[in-house]
Amino acid sequence: MLYNAGEVMAVRMLRRKPQPSLLLRARTAALGLLAGLAVLLTGCFPLLPAVTGDPPETGGATGQLLITVHAAGLTAETFHRPLETLRVTLTKPRGSTGSAHAPALRREAPFSAGGSTVEFQAIETGLWKVTAEILDAEGVPAYGGAGEVLVRDRETAAAQITALPLPGQLEVRIDLGEQCIEVSEEGACLADLADRGHVRFLPTASMNPASRSFDWPEQARSAVITVQDVPFGDIEYQLVFYRGGTNLGNTLYASQWYPVRIEPGRTSSVEWSPTFGSSTVEVSIHHPPPPPEDLAAEWTENGLLLTWAAPDAPDAAGYNVWRKTGPLTPLERLAQVAGGHVTSWLHEAAAPEQCTSPGNDGLFYFVTAVSEAGLESLWSPPVDACALL
Repeated sequence: MLYNAGEVMAVRMLRRKPQPSLLLRARTAALGLLAGLAVLLTGCFPLLPAVTGDPPETGGATGQLLITVHAAGLTAETFHRPLETLRVTLTKPRGSTGSAHAPALRREAPFSAGGSTVEFQAIETGLWKVTAEILDAEGVPAYGGAGEVLVRDRETAAAQITALPLPGQLEVRIDLGEQCIEVSEEGACLADLADRGHVRFLPTASMNPASRSFDWPEQARSAVITVQDVPFGDIEYQLVFYRGGTNLGNTLYASQWYPVRIEPGRTSSVEWSPTFGSSTVEVSIHHPPPPPEDLAAEWTENGLLLTWAAPDAPDAAGYNVWRKTGPLTPLERLAQVAGGHVTSWLHEAAAPEQCTSPGNDGLFYFVTAVSEAGLESLWSPPVDACALL
């Protein structure tokens, strides 16, 4: 018999292959039978697609879910745009169904300030993530909340979601104008030096100013700065410009605070340009007046009379009278004499007997001059009233 080369090689390979055992043949037949059944079942029951509307016909365990949503603190005073629609979205956490695609269900219903309920029927059992949004008349989400709920087979699950106001955005349209805003060194302009900035706003939950930094284009005169996730409500904002960083020592310009209203889920846009003028700063030095001169004391029937000469100080507004009874006793201010022209004062409580009191080493009096600015002079030379006895 004649064979071609290919046939000969095939024959040789078959001869070298060992014969399978009886057990191996049985396993092979069983695997073939299972593969055939899998193909048959696949043709009858196709794989479930990702859900983006009504729940799929799974043929498996299903349950019912009721979602009730309340808007926290919703009053006519806190929110001025009418809220019309409640949107609830259900998603399965990734991997909960063994699929890389998480199914999603969505329902919408008219919103009521007292609370609205959305119903899902015959949905797949398991853990669902619930996202609730309340839309205004223009379809913009204004309130939002989220949570999780477990749906069991042939049971009705319920979830309560509290929707809170969503943050908004602040858009600041900055226009520095063409005029030079002098900062730092004389003749230096804000637009030429600034390269960084902050938008600061109050109030916040911590009552400390919140800041959002931005880069200022080189030598730019205008730019639009957007601050995201700003808490809704009436706030105030401030602009701060820096050179070479955001440290306090690098501050070039800080604006005053301006009011703005942030609405939930929306962008509040404001126009900002600096207001400035010119000023002249004069610095003068106020010196304390010189002390009074020629202080003298005289015992009278009514007490001790002190006299002095007014100092050469046109701004002298009055005098202070002090006394000390010894080196170990504190200095005591006895009187404040108004009027720079008054040059005497009678100490009615003084008596010669005080000079012999235990612990008294004398009655020493001082007088100081006080200027209109409140500056006090040095002490006058003291006078010892006991030495006059």
